[in-house]
Amino acid sequence: MSEPFSGASTTYPIASVSKPFTAAMVLKQVDRGRVSLSDPIGRHLPGLRQEYASLPIEQILNHTSGLPNDFRDPARSLENTSVEQMLGMVNRTTPANPPGTTYVYSNTGYFLLAVLAEKLYGKPFATALHDRSRRRSALASRGALIRSRVKPWATGACRTERSFRRRASITRCCSGPAASAQRPVTS
Repeated sequence: MSEPFSGASTTYPIASVSKPFTAAMVLKQVDRGRVSLSDPIGRHLPGLRQEYASLPIEQILNHTSGLPNDFRDPARSLENTSVEQMLGMVNRTTPANPPGTTYVYSNTGYFLLAVLAEKLYGKPFATALHDRSRRRSALASRGALIRSRVKPWATGACRTERSFRRRASITRCCSGPAASAQRPVTS
């Protein structure tokens, strides 16, 4: 378990607030002409089942792709799971809805966008995000955006039947594409 709050430099998970960082990285590559919002994700990520490979990047960005919220078993840690293994997990999911018909919040989609960003930037997601943020954001000067680079880490608590217990740190996939970034309270 991680240590509890220890001061203003303790970082807190910002969870899905990391999704705009992922979207910004992909959209920057759209601006550069390296990818188009209408491109099917499978053009850039081979190995996805056809149903998912044909999804336009724009629908994944705006949560209308039909991808399910999560592709993983929440009881299973992904800490030592490769991107290829996680893509296999995505391929075994069932779509939530037909593409383009309904808004369904999708961590799965943002995992795919982070893998896309890795390919487009030619480096691991965490490194690309850190490099890009360091150049563009005053926030980056106050600490790392990716959890693997930060200690201490506040953990919070979980409700039990009769009280609360300290929550173990949560490891999310791919160093932060969907929900693993964090910020110190001073940011």
